[in-house]
Amino acid sequence: MLPINTNIEPVSKVVSGKVNQKGWEVSATGVKYAGQKIKGEYKTYEAAEVWTVVSVTVKNTSSKRQREDDAWFTLLFSELVDSKGNKYDYKDRDIKYDADLLSKPFSPGEAHSVDLLFDTPKGIKVDKFLIKDKDFKSIPLKI
Repeated sequence: MLPINTNIEPVSKVVSGKVNQKGWEVSATGVKYAGQKIKGEYKTYEAAEVWTVVSVTVKNTSSKRQREDDAWFTLLFSELVDSKGNKYDYKDRDIKYDADLLSKPFSPGEAHSVDLLFDTPKGIKVDKFLIKDKDFKSIPLKI
């Protein structure tokens, strides 16, 4: 995704926080401070302040086909935590694969990537990315 009409310089860093449980691996692979508008593959996203984008990869690590909606985690209630302990809720996502795959099971070893968008104040420093398990307990991934 490329930022457009923004007054801040995008800054990216590679990260490697991940968790592997019950046949699924969830990895935070990057974080980007992208500005107020982002041009995605299918639409333009506009933040109230600026977008902080976390790139996430979900992989089926089991030996059988399985659906993401049957997994032990959910990305829809993800949060970012900055270095001061402030939390920011997930606002939108930009998928990095054919949308037809959303309704299909993952084959063994198959991985899909998505950019999760968080509307945050300019200049924050992300410390953790929180995903939720099916009981809505937070699982932190270090950024």
